[in-house]
Amino acid sequence: MNRIHFLRACWEDMIVIESNGLFAMVDTGTDLSTDQILAYLDSIGVKRLEFILITHFHRDHYGSLPALLERYPVGKVYMKTFSGLNIADSAGRPADQAYNEAELKKCEEMCETARRVSELVIIDETVDQVSVGDFHFQIYGLTDAIREMYDDPASPYHGKICFGENVNSTAMFADVNGTTVYLGGDAHNSELEYPKYTNQNDQYAKLAGRQIDLFKVPHHCCGNIFNEETLKILKPRYAVVTNFAKSVNGQFSGNRDLLLQANPEVTILCTDLCGYMFTLGPDGELSYEEIDPWPEDREKPAWML
Repeated sequence: MNRIHFLRACWEDMIVIESNGLFAMVDTGTDLSTDQILAYLDSIGVKRLEFILITHFHRDHYGSLPALLERYPVGKVYMKTFSGLNIADSAGRPADQAYNEAELKKCEEMCETARRVSELVIIDETVDQVSVGDFHFQIYGLTDAIREMYDDPASPYHGKICFGENVNSTAMFADVNGTTVYLGGDAHNSELEYPKYTNQNDQYAKLAGRQIDLFKVPHHCCGNIFNEETLKILKPRYAVVTNFAKSVNGQFSGNRDLLLQANPEVTILCTDLCGYMFTLGPDGELSYEEIDPWPEDREKPAWML
C-alpha cells in the first residue's frame, strides 16, 4: 500500500509518506503542531520513521523535528546547510543579524540531536535521492543557493543579503507505479540576475518532464512559485495547498488561475479544515479521502467561521 498523507495545516507543511508498512516524513510543521502530528502518527500505527526530510530551514517546516526525534526511532534526517544570510524570516518579515544568529544556533542544535539519535545526512550534490518502500524521490535544489550567490565574486548579489531561505528549498519528484508526485516545498520561481537559480520550479518541471498527478503546491500557493511554462509541463491533476481556501480564492487567486489554465479539470484541495490521504494504486490509480479534521471539541478560530 502506497499513500501520502497531507495533515491539516495552514502556512506549514506536514507530509507523511507510507509504503508497504514503512513511514517517513517530509517537513514537520511548526512546534505548535507537535501534538497534532504525534497524535496522527500514533493513530496510523507509526512506530518508526525511515527518514525525516526538511526541505529548508524555516520554522513552519522544521518546527516539530526535535519532538519527533524524541518520540520515534528515525533512520535518517535529511537537511540542507543553513546559510544564516536571510533577509526575511519564515513569515516574510525583515530578518536581522540576531534572527540569523538564533537560527544558525537552532540549526546546529538540531543537527547535533540528529547525529546523536539518528543519522544526519546533509543534502548536497552527492545526495540527490531518498527512498522509502516504493517511493524513490529525486531531490531538486541540492546546493546552498544563497551562500553561492553571496560568495561568488561574479554574482550581482556578491556580499549582499538579498534572499529568504525559500530560495534554498528543495523539491521532490517520484514516479510510483505510474503515478507521478511532485512535492514542491517552498521552491520559488523568481526572475534572478543569476541564471543558475532563476525560475527554479521551471527548471525542476523540465527535469521531471511530464504531467504530475499529485502536486504539493510550493510555498502555500503564495508569491512567484510557477508560471505558464512551468505548468504547461506539470498540468497537475490534484493540487494540494497548505493554506486557507479563502486565501487561495482571494489574494492568491492568480496562482489558482494558472493551475486552472494549465488543467481546467484540476482538483485543488486546501488543508485548512482537514487533511487528505492519497492512495496510489498499483496501475496508476489515485484516490483520496479526508483525514485529520478540526477536532469537534475545540473552538473554531475566527477564520473558520
